[in-house]
Amino acid sequence: MPVKESIRLSKEKRKESIIETTMNLLTKIDFESLTMRTIAKEEGISESMLYRFFTNKYYILYDIIQAQTAKLIESWREFLEAIKAMIPDLEISLPIIGKIMARKIGENQEFFRFLTREGRKIPKIMDEMAEEVGVQKKEPYFRQAIISLNFHEIITDYFRRCQEAGNLRKDLQPEDCTIIIISTFMPLIGSFPLFIFRDKPEDYNMTELIDSQIKVLLHGMVSGD
Repeated sequence: MPVKESIRLSKEKRKESIIETTMNLLTKIDFESLTMRTIAKEEGISESMLYRFFTNKYYILYDIIQAQTAKLIESWREFLEAIKAMIPDLEISLPIIGKIMARKIGENQEFFRFLTREGRKIPKIMDEMAEEVGVQKKEPYFRQAIISLNFHEIITDYFRRCQEAGNLRKDLQPEDCTIIIISTFMPLIGSFPLFIFRDKPEDYNMTELIDSQIKVLLHGMVSGD
């Protein structure tokens, strides 16, 4: 491998490491308190070296947003592809869907923890980032990407297939079941970090939490008793 190529890859790895370090820091401290000095210290490099890679913390955040958005979209696309392949039997496949969802939430926990920690500050932070980095503001973030995944249509089709197979009550509308599922489980994406911030985070198991909620939903969707 040419010397220049080796150096280039080394720089790329360092940049990736800085991004990962910053993401980890953002799960512990708020963005306003985050400084380039803090990032450099945590990364184990000089502040001057850090500035060779990023002009300021907003540029690092921009790269984090870009990477995490792509990761999230790909993760949820895989989730929806799995739903398409599920057999039309709620009692068998819905618990499996729940386990996959729990895993997907866990895979992106650092980013979710950051979003939860910042809460209402997120729009302001994103506006500042867009202005600082010089990119066009996208409001709201992730909205168009999430819409393009066709969440509602794919999940509704799953419930429709279950109903046609006789595994969903005939008096229920597949569209309504989709709304129930989304409104029940999507808030967990934001709530998951709250479990980690508890005194004993090990007491909270996302898989068990989702599984218990699915059991309640199944009782109403299948038996209705």
